[in-house]
Amino acid sequence: MTEKYCYDKAPWDYNPDLTKKCLLAIAGVIQKKTRECQQERLDFSKGDSHYSYGHVARAWRIAGLKELILSGEYPSLRLLKEKGNGFEFACGMAGLKFYSASPEEMTSSMMKLSSYECGQYSLKLEGGDGEELYWRIMIDAAPISHDLLSISYVGFNIHNEVVCNYQVPLEQVPVIYSIDKTVKEAKKLSDAPFQKKTTTRKSEVI
Repeated sequence: MTEKYCYDKAPWDYNPDLTKKCLLAIAGVIQKKTRECQQERLDFSKGDSHYSYGHVARAWRIAGLKELILSGEYPSLRLLKEKGNGFEFACGMAGLKFYSASPEEMTSSMMKLSSYECGQYSLKLEGGDGEELYWRIMIDAAPISHDLLSISYVGFNIHNEVVCNYQVPLEQVPVIYSIDKTVKEAKKLSDAPFQKKTTTRKSEVI
């Protein structure tokens, strides 16, 4: 990740659609579902591994985010793509995807633009002021305990230069209440057949 920019601004300083209230609510869901998955699902004595837990935790987070989006409490949130690794949603016109890694571990493959983001870039070429940024939510957790360490909103430009790296102050994250429907959907997703995905080594990423 480039250190060209000074990260002294928040996402809403670049894009008014990314309001502080909405971004903290998203972080609250991620924080809650990470902890719930730890407490209710992680059990190495029953065959869980660190790798399989990552798959399950992602399913819990997706279920929680879908609940938040569909609740209507934040009208600017909408689903763009619901399935698997391609899960994507929008806050206003800004597309959002999340990854389990620290901002420093962000790779060019994580910055690959979705079809929605490519459409936004095409519109930007037709006119408009300022630099268009694309956004990723980076979720960093401890490697052994899986305790949540940080949630960051990272904004980058078309040249894959990181312009904004905003770490959420977790003490400001609102308390998100639990709904049985979310837990049931998360378990349904996490019980789906798991296939190990072949990843590109960092040395192969341009």
